Amino acid sequence: MGLPGLDSGSGMGCMQFCSKDIDYFNPGEGQNVEVCDKDQVYQNIFSFTNYLRVKATTMDPALIYQNLDTCLLGKADKWYTEELSYIQHVGIQMNTNGVKKWYKALEQHFRDLPEKSLVVLKTCYYIIQDTQQNQDVLEYIQSIILNDKNSSTTISNYTQVLLVYEHIDGSLYQDFPIPTKNTTMADFIQIFYKKSHVWFNIYKYQGQTQTQEGKSNKHDQRGTFNQFPLT
Repeated sequence: MGLPGLDSGSGMGCMQFCSKDIDYFNPGEGQNVEVCDKDQVYQNIFSFTNYLRVKATTMDPALIYQNLDTCLLGKADKWYTEELSYIQHVGIQMNTNGVKKWYKALEQHFRDLPEKSLVVLKTCYYIIQDTQQNQDVLEYIQSIILNDKNSSTTISNYTQVLLVYEHIDGSLYQDFPIPTKNTTMADFIQIFYKKSHVWFNIYKYQGQTQTQEGKSNKHDQRGTFNQFPLT
């Protein structure tokens, strides 16, 4: 049985809108995105709304804000059908600025407590042990960005890039350029990704060492980022 909102008939309904065209949101504490019946289901609200922002640039935004309710599952569907008033329904489905109203309503209701994300940000670092385990740097970056947004820690692209940079173990800084105000997140990710493959080759034979000689006390408190799953 497929997910709700899918057109299982002749396909005529999909000429206008299909829920699977923008995927689904079902808040949870498992994987950030899971696959169900070949459809993507987002569990983190900021991942979902970021995805919607991109989607709104490639399709008619009106199709999104008028039909987004069909993409809500579980607690999100219950919130929409049982907790929102008729006026709120009209506001997010009929307003020409409806997509932004959806973002705001969903993020306000389903974001984690800021304190929870702050704890993750204080302990989540990309360290040598992560390179030894070939941990994906994109997962680390996503974890930092999502928890940063949830806690409203940074206010600009530069401070967000700097936050990601500062959560990399100091032992990995060699030949890693310090971000400037002109460094975009896309540029930083590209540099980080290339460096990570160098680190994988350098550290893969050095054992599962989490602490390095000469680290400061602050570094000694750092934990491998994959100990803190996205919620």
